[in-house]
Formats: sequence, structure tokens, C-alpha cells
Amino acid sequence: MRKEKIHLILIDDDLSFKEKISLIAQHEETIKILFETSNESELIEYLNSKSKLPDIVLIGINSTAINGIELTKLFRNNYPSVKTIAISLKLEDTLTSNIYLFDADSYLTKSDSNEEILQTIKLVAEKGFYYKESFIKFIRDNHPKFTLINNKESQSSLFTKRELQVLDLICKQKTTQEISKQLFLSPRTVDGHRNNMMLKTGSKNVAGLIVYIFQNNLLDINNN
Repeated sequence: MRKEKIHLILIDDDLSFKEKISLIAQHEETIKILFETSNESELIEYLNSKSKLPDIVLIGINSTAINGIELTKLFRNNYPSVKTIAISLKLEDTLTSNIYLFDADSYLTKSDSNEEILQTIKLVAEKGFYYKESFIKFIRDNHPKFTLINNKESQSSLFTKRELQVLDLICKQKTTQEISKQLFLSPRTVDGHRNNMMLKTGSKNVAGLIVYIFQNNLLDINNN
């Protein structure tokens, strides 16, 4: 379990949401806001001037003053160690923002409770990503590209028995270390299985792999 503080950056122009995050940080000693802005140039200047990067960036994808989608991709490509949580007004926004391909490491809506937001921040910091089953199901059910292929046997043949075991634990939000201990494998071997599955499915990241699994009904996903 992570004990050090989780350092955040918030980029959004929604004052009420900024106040909401500030309130969470005030009442949670493990959370620290390093910087907040609604200006992309200020964000880039801040990142370039600091030797220590934040752990997580909260990015408002509905902001009128910033391009939240491009910022999410920027962090994915240029700052891979920094985790991103995309913030939208409602789930439907992810269908029209071209961010449904899961470039971010997690997704929240501004109506989520303080407890849900705090839990998501902590899980992303600890595990590297976090997607509620309800969110993935919403995307799968509402986006035309996600047509369910009900041929589990055929699709499962893509993976070895060991890969499917690793896959099941990835979907349960287990870390590489946790999977390593449970399956009696080295962390390097676990990473190898994960990377092989990403190559087989054409996934850019673990999130894309999970979407592929859900899309093709390969496993019973349970994020609890």
C-alpha cells in the first residue's frame, strides 16, 4: 500500500470542480495539489521548470479554454510515468470527445462523489489505472465500434492458458507484483505475458487490453 503523498495537478476551468478537489485534498493527508491552472501554456511551463513530475494529472475534457483530449495524449506520449484521469461532465461526453479509446488511465465525472473521486485517485496511484466496470460497460453498450463478438472460444484461442490467468488478474486491478505472487511468476514474466497480449490484440496500453476483453466477452470482469 502506498504511504507517501500523491501529488496532483489539476487543469480545468470549472471553479466549482476545482473547489471540490481542493476540499478533498484538505481532508485527505495523502493528497497534495502541486499546481492548478486552466491554461495549457502555464501547464507546459510548469512541467518544464520542475525536476519532479506529479503522480497524477486531472484533466477536464469539457474545458473551453484547453484541449483536454490532446493534453491527455501529450501525457501518454511524453510523460508516461504520469497517470492521467480524464474528467467529464457526464459519461456521454466520452462518446463525442474521441477519448473513448482509453488514452487516460481513469475516467471520472464531475458529479461523482468525493469518496468516488478519492478512491479513484488512490487506485490509479497504487495500480497505475482504474476503470469501473460500469464505465467500460457504458462505453461498450453505447459506442458503435464496440460490437460484441460472441465467439469466446475462437477469441480465447488468441491467448495461452497462462496468459488468460494473467488477464483475469489484470481485469481485477491486480498489480504486476500481486500477479507475480499469486501465480508464482517473476514480475518480468508477468510483464512479458501482458505485453504479448497487447501485441496480439493491437492494444496501446493495459486499458485498451481490458476493453478488448470486455468487448469480446472473454472474461467475467469484476473490478471489486
